[in-house]
Amino acid sequence: MKHWSCAARDVVAVASFATAAAVMSTVLAAFDSVSREPFLRDTAEARLAVARCDGTGERNSRDRCVRQLIAAAKASGAGAARVATLEPEQRPR
Repeated sequence: MKHWSCAARDVVAVASFATAAAVMSTVLAAFDSVSREPFLRDTAEARLAVARCDGTGERNSRDRCVRQLIAAAKASGAGAARVATLEPEQRPR
């Protein structure tokens, strides 16, 4: 059995630590970027507001409607419950 020198073991240890750190930072960066995405809390009011968007027909219209809901929730600071109570003409375009 061939024994590794102390320097070779140190190099392998440092390389494995660097690889693990790089993988961990990549995973954390991915979660951080996703966690910054705006979202509506899963409430009855938010579901009702999104259901109104579902009635718009095509997917692009629905996505635009949901983005407007999220923007309105962020702008009002009151969250999805406040947005759900807004009439469609009161929502920002």
